[in-house]
Amino acid sequence: MKPLEKFFTEDPKWHEKIGAIHALLERVKISEEQSGDVLHLRKLNRILSVHASTAIEGNQLTLGQVTDVINGKPVWGPPKDIKEVQNAWHAYNEMPGYVPWSVDDLLRAHANLTDTLIGESGQFRSGGV
Repeated sequence: MKPLEKFFTEDPKWHEKIGAIHALLERVKISEEQSGDVLHLRKLNRILSVHASTAIEGNQLTLGQVTDVINGKPVWGPPKDIKEVQNAWHAYNEMPGYVPWSVDDLLRAHANLTDTLIGESGQFRSGGV
Protein backbone atom coordinates (compact mmCIF):
# COMPACT_ATOMS: atom_id res chain seq x y z
CA MET A 1 0.00 0.00 0.00
CA LYS A 2 1.40 3.33 -1.07
CA PRO A 3 1.39 6.11 1.59
CA LEU A 4 -0.75 9.17 0.92
CA GLU A 5 1.10 12.06 -0.56
CA LYS A 6 0.95 15.33 1.29
CA PHE A 7 -0.72 18.01 -0.77
CA PHE A 8 0.33 20.75 1.64
CA THR A 9 3.40 21.90 3.46
CA GLU A 10 3.14 21.60 7.21
CA ASP A 11 3.72 24.82 9.12
CA PRO A 12 4.46 24.78 12.88
CA LYS A 13 2.20 27.82 13.32
CA TRP A 14 -0.77 25.65 12.31
CA HIS A 15 -0.44 23.57 15.46
CA GLU A 16 -0.58 26.74 17.51
CA LYS A 17 -3.65 28.01 15.62
CA ILE A 18 -5.42 24.66 15.81
CA GLY A 19 -4.71 24.52 19.55
CA ALA A 20 -6.14 28.02 20.00
CA ILE A 21 -9.28 27.10 18.04
CA HIS A 22 -9.69 23.95 20.11
CA ALA A 23 -9.36 25.95 23.34
CA LEU A 24 -11.98 28.45 22.15
CA LEU A 25 -14.39 25.65 21.21
CA GLU A 26 -13.98 24.14 24.68
CA ARG A 27 -14.74 27.53 26.26
CA VAL A 28 -17.90 27.86 24.14
CA LYS A 29 -18.98 24.36 25.13
CA ILE A 30 -18.46 25.07 28.83
CA SER A 31 -20.24 28.42 28.53
CA GLU A 32 -23.25 26.76 26.88
CA GLU A 33 -23.42 24.15 29.64
CA GLN A 34 -23.20 26.80 32.34
CA SER A 35 -25.81 29.05 30.73
CA GLY A 36 -28.27 26.15 30.94
CA ASP A 37 -27.47 25.86 34.64
CA VAL A 38 -27.87 29.61 35.11
CA LEU A 39 -31.30 29.58 33.43
CA HIS A 40 -32.36 26.65 35.61
CA LEU A 41 -31.17 28.45 38.75
CA ARG A 42 -32.97 31.64 37.71
CA LYS A 43 -36.23 29.75 37.24
CA LEU A 44 -35.78 27.95 40.56
CA ASN A 45 -35.09 31.26 42.33
CA ARG A 46 -38.19 32.81 40.77
CA ILE A 47 -40.30 29.81 41.84
CA LEU A 48 -38.99 30.19 45.40
CA SER A 49 -39.82 33.91 45.31
CA VAL A 50 -43.35 33.27 44.04
CA HIS A 51 -43.89 30.63 46.72
CA ALA A 52 -42.59 32.88 49.50
CA SER A 53 -44.46 36.01 48.43
CA THR A 54 -47.77 34.20 47.96
CA ALA A 55 -47.31 32.33 51.27
CA ILE A 56 -46.91 35.69 53.04
CA GLU A 57 -50.36 36.56 51.69
CA GLY A 58 -51.81 33.34 53.11
CA ASN A 59 -51.48 31.05 50.10
CA GLN A 60 -51.60 27.42 51.29
CA LEU A 61 -49.87 25.74 48.34
CA THR A 62 -46.64 23.89 49.05
CA LEU A 63 -43.44 24.58 47.14
CA GLY A 64 -44.03 21.41 45.12
CA GLN A 65 -47.56 22.50 44.24
CA VAL A 66 -46.34 25.97 43.26
CA THR A 67 -43.72 24.37 41.02
CA ASP A 68 -46.38 22.17 39.41
CA VAL A 69 -48.70 25.15 38.81
CA ILE A 70 -45.87 27.06 37.15
CA ASN A 71 -44.98 24.04 35.01
CA GLY A 72 -48.62 23.71 33.90
CA LYS A 73 -49.35 20.50 35.80
CA PRO A 74 -52.72 19.95 37.50
CA VAL A 75 -52.74 20.73 41.21
CA TRP A 76 -55.27 19.91 43.90
CA GLY A 77 -55.80 23.05 45.95
CA PRO A 78 -57.96 26.12 46.44
CA PRO A 79 -58.62 27.71 43.01
CA LYS A 80 -57.88 31.17 44.48
CA ASP A 81 -54.42 30.01 45.63
CA ILE A 82 -53.68 28.47 42.24
CA LYS A 83 -54.72 31.70 40.49
CA GLU A 84 -52.54 33.75 42.87
CA VAL A 85 -49.50 31.67 41.90
CA GLN A 86 -50.29 31.95 38.18
CA ASN A 87 -50.73 35.72 38.50
CA ALA A 88 -47.53 36.13 40.52
CA TRP A 89 -45.56 34.08 37.99
CA HIS A 90 -46.89 36.24 35.16
CA ALA A 91 -46.10 39.46 37.05
CA TYR A 92 -42.56 38.28 37.90
CA ASN A 93 -41.92 37.44 34.25
CA GLU A 94 -43.16 40.88 33.17
CA MET A 95 -41.02 42.68 35.76
CA PRO A 96 -37.97 43.35 33.55
CA GLY A 97 -40.22 45.42 31.27
CA TYR A 98 -41.54 47.63 34.07
CA VAL A 99 -40.25 51.17 34.55
CA PRO A 100 -39.87 51.54 38.35
CA TRP A 101 -41.17 55.14 38.54
CA SER A 102 -44.04 54.66 36.08
CA VAL A 103 -47.53 54.82 37.60
CA ASP A 104 -48.87 52.98 34.56
CA ASP A 105 -46.43 50.12 35.16
CA LEU A 106 -47.35 50.05 38.85
CA LEU A 107 -50.99 49.62 37.89
CA ARG A 108 -50.06 47.04 35.24
CA ALA A 109 -48.14 45.03 37.86
CA HIS A 110 -51.14 45.32 40.19
CA ALA A 111 -53.41 44.11 37.38
CA ASN A 112 -51.13 41.14 36.73
CA LEU A 113 -51.02 40.18 40.41
CA THR A 114 -54.72 40.57 41.12
CA ASP A 115 -56.29 39.48 37.83
CA THR A 116 -59.74 37.96 38.60
CA LEU A 117 -58.97 38.00 42.34
CA ILE A 118 -60.35 41.44 43.20
CA GLY A 119 -62.81 43.80 41.56
CA GLU A 120 -60.47 46.77 41.15
CA SER A 121 -57.60 44.97 39.47
CA GLY A 122 -55.10 47.39 37.95
CA GLN A 123 -56.65 50.47 39.57
CA PHE A 124 -56.03 52.53 42.66
CA ARG A 125 -58.44 51.56 45.44
CA SER A 126 -61.50 53.69 45.79
CA GLY A 127 -62.07 52.71 49.43
CA GLY A 128 -60.48 51.15 52.47
CA VAL A 129 -59.00 47.69 52.62
